[in-house]
Amino acid sequence: MVNAYCIIDESGEIQYASNSVLEMFQLNLDGAIGLPLSALVPSIYDEENNEINEYSKKREPKHLEDANRELLARRNDGEEFPVRIMITEVFAEKNRLFIGIIRDLSIQGDSEKLVHAQRDQLAKVGRLIALGELTTSISHEINQPLTAIAMYATACQRLLHADDFRSDKMILVLQKLVEQSVRAGQVIEQIQKFVQAPESARSLVNLNDALVDIQYLVAVDAMLHGIKLHYDMTADVVLVRCDANQVQHVALNILRNAIEAMTSINCKNGGQISLKSWVEGKKYVVEVEDFGGGIPPERVQYIFKAFQSTKPTGIGLGLSICQSIIDDHGGELGFRNKADKLGCVFYFRLPIGE
Repeated sequence: MVNAYCIIDESGEIQYASNSVLEMFQLNLDGAIGLPLSALVPSIYDEENNEINEYSKKREPKHLEDANRELLARRNDGEEFPVRIMITEVFAEKNRLFIGIIRDLSIQGDSEKLVHAQRDQLAKVGRLIALGELTTSISHEINQPLTAIAMYATACQRLLHADDFRSDKMILVLQKLVEQSVRAGQVIEQIQKFVQAPESARSLVNLNDALVDIQYLVAVDAMLHGIKLHYDMTADVVLVRCDANQVQHVALNILRNAIEAMTSINCKNGGQISLKSWVEGKKYVVEVEDFGGGIPPERVQYIFKAFQSTKPTGIGLGLSICQSIIDDHGGELGFRNKADKLGCVFYFRLPIGE
């Protein structure tokens, strides 16, 4: 048998244990024979888990379906760990026995933690790659307010030294200076959040606000290529339990792909990218529509596979990482080519609330 199992008599004592059980509980066969099952799984005879005692009072053969429970077990060295144990009643000649099938859930938990850690690391690598490719536009976005700040500061100096000093003009210039300082700070703050995201931490988030924030990272890149970004967000306040940074990463990746798709054909089909959000039943839906060349039919089945890129210099991890993020949030990531063959639509759906 693949699973660890042991044979128990009506008194609850172990009559036989498989090698997997011996390894799991750090026992030898002689030490296991005659040992009460409660020595391995102490809570097995608690009132709510008292399957053997209850069913030993009955005489008809019965598969103990309700004996399938998750409990805490104890190794020979005293270490406690979670197990799933299923107890099945059998008859061997005139003897009434029970077979206990035990699965170590701590191994599964370790594997899940490793998968989550790898997914988080991949997402961070994806963010760094995205920012590396956006370096020019981000530096341009920061340089604009910095240049404006220097210009307004110089204007303040001139106003202060002017013979006809006017406080109203000074106040106006200082207001402009503050606005540009705030703008530069917002860009830098967004970059820090995006790169230095902590380990996956989920909370109830208004994703409309989170998605509007990434415009600071992509707006200039679009403008440099003559592309307009149009946001049409749902008016409802929709809360989604998610890692906001990871969802932002997905949206940013889709927007950047849309910009690249349109610039690759010199925006001949149109010069606007639309990001929309709305509520569909119990789902929050985000859709990005572009006017690029669409996804070639021969690439459709590979679009979300790792290391399968349609870009000459791409490594093919972007959409694969995005799909793993959305899947991990219990959502769906997909796309469709537009009927008029003028671009495509990428979308993702996430469950609302808890």
